[in-house]
Order: sequence, then structure tokens, then C-alpha cells
Amino acid sequence: MSGTLRILSLNMDGCTDIAFFCSYVCDVAPNLLALQNTSALLRSISAPDLAQKVNASGVNSGGSHSMAFMSWNFPLRQIQEYDLGDRSKCLVADVSVDKERFLFFNVCLKGNFFRRPGQIKKLLSPDLLGRYDMLLPTIVAGDFMDTLWISGHPQFQSRFQRISPAILRGTYPACCPILSRDRFYVIGGIEVNNVEIDNSARTRKNLTHLPLIMDISVHTGESAIRTEMKTRGKLDQALSSSSIFKCN
Repeated sequence: MSGTLRILSLNMDGCTDIAFFCSYVCDVAPNLLALQNTSALLRSISAPDLAQKVNASGVNSGGSHSMAFMSWNFPLRQIQEYDLGDRSKCLVADVSVDKERFLFFNVCLKGNFFRRPGQIKKLLSPDLLGRYDMLLPTIVAGDFMDTLWISGHPQFQSRFQRISPAILRGTYPACCPILSRDRFYVIGGIEVNNVEIDNSARTRKNLTHLPLIMDISVHTGESAIRTEMKTRGKLDQALSSSSIFKCN
């Protein structure tokens, strides 16, 4: 089992304030950072230079530079960017922590609502989540661009455990968050110690999406999440009773 890791999912849509980014990331002090909508931010600074400003030891912004990973003292391997269609992207990394490993998917969906089923189908295809299904613990973070009349994507809800606060799940727009667009999902040996949405005055002022922060430990080889809540559907059949899920 790994020590506790802090993961930050940060959507920089429309934000080009490098000083805010550096100050915020240093205050949160994540071990891993998933960035979405970084195109505007990275026009004025390269991803490696931005990483250097926050003392990150690793960074990768894929080929499009529209999203990125940063890490602090943990190697990110086999990073690949996938096109999900209509400007939607997915960045995937194999993360090693102590003697543990997990897969980290950074997702940013865009475009016409009616193309969303096709984008989700690609994400769940054998090239992506279907390829790695249940082999390693997996975390999916990012912007799923849900609207008011969608209560989550059923394909995801049936296979992954959504991690979010019990109440006040809205992240968009940051000034008055009514849509739960930004999310964490997990499957496999992930112990979630805490999850929160940062609804502070400075995030509401500087961002269009509220950030998500999650503290976890990883149990490589365990293909389950044990939860006090009743799980359902395919997740029930896939999960064993040996791993742990806890959400404060």
C-alpha cells in the first residue's frame, strides 16, 4: 500500500493568470495534477517552464497542449494522448508510487451534446479504458461536460465509482456552481481518504470551473473497492471484498 497522495483536477478554461496558477498549486500542494483546457495558459509559457515555477518534477502536455499532467517526485510513464472527437481529448499515464502502480486518465469532453455518446464509446473502447479494464487500479479525472438534464453517463456509472462530496457537487460555473461537470471516478484498489470541491473566493474569482481535490492510497493488485454503501450492477460482479473505499 502506498502512502497518501493528493490529486488535484484543475480546469483552466479561460484562465491565463500564471501568478494565480502558481500560487494556487503551491498552496494545495498536490502530488499529481490533472490540467484541462490549458491552451490559453500555455500560449504565453511552455509546459516545462510552468512546471518549473511550481517545482514539479514531471510534466507532459501531450501533442495538443490542451491538457497536461504534472507530478511531484512520482514518475509518469507511457503517456499518450487520444482524440475522442470534436476537440475532446484524453491523456493517459501509468503512475508508479513506491511499489504500487495505477493508471491515470485525464479527460476533457467538448462539442455538441449529441456527439457525447460517441465520445464516451471511444473512451470505453479497447484502445482506452476497455484495454486496461481491471488490470490496475484506475483513476479518471476531468470535465465530462454534463448538462442539467443528464445525471451522469450511465456507461460510466455502471463500471466506475464516482467520488464526490455527499452534497454540493456543482463545479460549473465557478461563480454559481449548479452543474456537476468536473469529476473523479475510480475502480480497483483505490482507498479514498477525502474528496472536496474548492469553492473558495479565489477559485470563484479566477476560474470558470471549481477545482477537485482528492486524497488517496493505492493498493496494486486489488481489483475492488469495499464501501459502506451498496454497490450495484456490473461493479458488484467485478469487485471483490478485499480493497477499501472511504469518502469523508
